[in-house]
This record gives sequence, structure tokens and C-alpha cells, in this order.
Amino acid sequence: MSASDRLDREGMRRHNLGLVLRAIADGDRPSRTDVALVTGLHKTTVSSLVADLIERELVCEAGKASNGTVGRPAVALELAGDRYVALGLEINVDHLTYTAVDLLGRVRDQGSVRQDNRARSPSRSLSALAELIAGPRNRLKEAGAIVVGATLALPGLVDPRDGVLLVAPNLGWRDVAVVDELQAVLGDDLTLRVDNEANLAAFAERWYGAGRTHRDFVYVSGYIGVGAGIVSNGVLHRGETGFGGEFGHLTVEAEGPPCACGSRGCVEALVGLDALLRRAGKPSSAETTAHELVEAAQRGEPRTLEAIEVVGATLGVALASTANLLGSRAIVLGGYFAPLCPWLRAPIERELQRRVLAFPWSPIEVMRSELADGAAVLGAAALALRAILDDPASTPTG
Repeated sequence: MSASDRLDREGMRRHNLGLVLRAIADGDRPSRTDVALVTGLHKTTVSSLVADLIERELVCEAGKASNGTVGRPAVALELAGDRYVALGLEINVDHLTYTAVDLLGRVRDQGSVRQDNRARSPSRSLSALAELIAGPRNRLKEAGAIVVGATLALPGLVDPRDGVLLVAPNLGWRDVAVVDELQAVLGDDLTLRVDNEANLAAFAERWYGAGRTHRDFVYVSGYIGVGAGIVSNGVLHRGETGFGGEFGHLTVEAEGPPCACGSRGCVEALVGLDALLRRAGKPSSAETTAHELVEAAQRGEPRTLEAIEVVGATLGVALASTANLLGSRAIVLGGYFAPLCPWLRAPIERELQRRVLAFPWSPIEVMRSELADGAAVLGAAALALRAILDDPASTPTG
């Protein structure tokens, strides 16, 4: 066999190994026969590949498969969650957060600290994040887990390919090589990625949250800033440049209030948390939490309810334009919008019904995020874990 033939065979096996692992991950405890039917591979090939995946501790046998066939019961397969873990990290305006998630989606460690990152340089915030995850990394290692990678979620325009934050208006950061800077602090033994926090939250919703029931939806994240992640046909949409989904900077009022991005009348300037608090006559977001807003709404405070109504209607107008453009079937409300969903839903739905052309034939469901504040870091970890599903041969054997 020539060297090129051998490489072709090794490449094909590597491809098929990922094909089988993803079939097991996406299935409901499938048998080897089920996997063969889904992948189109011969059952003997599937058995060999499953043996490889078991050796790598990516897959385990899980009792008898209930596939309704006559004869000897088949053995069910499922992902093994004990060995491989990924870290999801987030730097936002007022906090640093991390979570460690295994292949089964179980949270193995998590933590958060509140700090104003607008008052810090990028280097200081990245160093503080490295200090925050030092303990969890050691604990995971002592437990026998392998941390396969980490993804950092940031509230701004991110180039995931080069690992650079181009601009984060609400942090006041620009042109920061976040992956290189964080890698220098953490060391080269951890594969790092970076992405926009709303994109990662949408990714988490697709696999773990409300988005499981929809292949086309828009996830809207509300904090001081406002972002969105677009899932189309089950896949996160970033656009060719990678900068798609900047919903917060869609212009709603051409001569509206100034936005941190330098424009005017952006969605973010009109429905961000600070904008809602001003309308409700509350202190700034550093002093008032979404929980306090919920309590005020539950008490029936007229000014708070009026502010939520205006924000919901404005959000509905912007989402109607988005739905007309994308044809999305659902809207998932995250960030501070999630706990206020009971009050925001009616004005949003009213504007969708009024303004979305196809609404009578294709209604749009407005849903509350099931993941709330943890969506971005959970999606960040899931993105790193996805690398294993795409290339399980990159993991050690034995």
C-alpha cells in the first residue's frame, strides 16, 4: 500500500469515526445497527469504530436498546461523560463567569465574580479570569478529567478565526487579541477560542434549551447591551464575515438617542437594561437587578409596567423586521429579558402580529430562555466540546 493510499484510508477512518460519534450523540441510545442505518456504514465497520470510541472513553454501552426488534436485544450506546470536559468563559460589563461541562451536558464546576470591567484594561480582566479558573482546572485534573478546550464569550464584535475582539462598545475595548493574551497567561496546554456572547447563547439554546424544538429561531440577549444569535436550519448563522447577528445595532429611530457604538436610535439604546431603568425611574444597572424589576412589576408599579410595555413594543418592532427578513419561527428571550418575559411577551407578540407579513400563516412563538444568565458560558463550553464530536480521533486512546 502506498503512503498516499494509507493516508486516504486513515483520513476516511477519521471521518467515519466522527460520523459514528455524532450519530450516537444525536440519537436516543442507538444500537450499532441503528448507527449503521443512520450513517450508511457497514455494521462491521460501525462495530470497529464503536470499539475505538469506547477505548477513547467517548462512548459506553448502556444496557439493552429498546428498538422493538424480535430476537436477541441489541446493546444501546451513549456518550460517556466522565473523562472529557470543556470550559465556557465569559467577560461581560459587570462580571466574570466560568462553567465546566462534560460531553453529557452536565455542569461539573461553575463560578462567577462581579466586577466592573469597564474600569479595567483588557489585560487586567483577562488576568482576573485566568485566576478565577485556576482552581477549577486543578480540581478537574485531580478528578481525572481532561479539559479539551475553552471558549471565551465577549459582548462585542468578534473575529473567531483570528481570536480578536474588534470592538466592545459597552466595555470600551477595541482591537484586543484576546486569545493570544489569555493563552499567554493560561499556557499552551489549553486550546482557546473566542466568540460573541449572543452567538454562544444561541448555540446553547439550540442544543440544551428552548431552541431544541425549533430549527429556525432568533435568540435575543438583553443586558446593558443587546445582542442576538441567529439559528437557521439548525445551524448558527454568522454570515460570511462572521459578524452577523448584531441585532442591538439595528436602527429603529433614525434620530433616536445616541448608542455606545456611535450611531443613534439603535435597538440597544432603546431597550437595553439602562434604557428600561431610566424609563422606570430606577437607579443604574449597577445598583438594580432584573430580579428587582420583576418584583416591582409583580407589585404593579405603574411606572415600571409602563416602561416594560414601551420596551416590549420597541423590541417587537425590531424583531418583526428581523422575522420578515429571516422567516424565523421563534424568538427566544434571554438575559434580563428572560425574567421579564411574562410582561414583555404581550407587547412583542402584538407588534409581530401587526408587522410580520407571514404571521397569519406562520405564527412566531415568543419563548423564555430556559438557560437564563448561564446561556453564554454553556454555549461556550458546548462549542469546545463540539470539536470532539467533529474529530474524535484527536483524543487519546486507552
